[in-house]
Amino acid sequence: MLQVDYQSMNRPHPTSRAISPHAIAFDGFRWHTRAYCHENKAFRDFVFARILKVHKSSATPIDPRKDGAWHHVLKLILAPHPKLTAAQKRAVALDYGMKRDLKVVRTRQALAFYLLRQLGLDHNGHAAEAKAQHIVLVNRDEVARVINAQDQS
Repeated sequence: MLQVDYQSMNRPHPTSRAISPHAIAFDGFRWHTRAYCHENKAFRDFVFARILKVHKSSATPIDPRKDGAWHHVLKLILAPHPKLTAAQKRAVALDYGMKRDLKVVRTRQALAFYLLRQLGLDHNGHAAEAKAQHIVLVNRDEVARVINAQDQS
C-alpha cells in the first residue's frame, strides 16, 4: 500500500490517498497505475503525473485478483463506417487489417475507455461523419453495458 498525494480531476486540491497498485498501463498518451483506492473502496486508474508525492509504503491486504475489470477481456468489434462507399470501406478494411469488414480488438475492460477514446469511438460513432470517423463500434451497446456496470460498481 502506498500513501500518496494525488491531484484528481474531481477535486480542486491534491488529496492524500492510500492506494494498493497492482499493474501499470499506457493508454497511448499517459502512464497509469491500476490500484485499489482505499478511500473509494474500488479499483481505479491513477495517472502517474498526478501522483505528486509518495509518503510511505507498506504491505497491502488487497488481492489484485479481485479487480474484475482488469482481468476481464472485452472484445471491441470494429467495422468501416456504413456510410462510406464500397471502395472507401475496402480501404478502411485494409487500414485496420479487417477480415470480412470486421476487426475484433481485445482489451482489458479497465482499459476499454482509453482505447475507445484513442480510436475516436468514445461517442456515438454512427453520429460522426463517415469521412471524419472511418470506423464504427459494431457492439457498442454490449460494450457500453459492460463499461457502465464497471462504473457503477
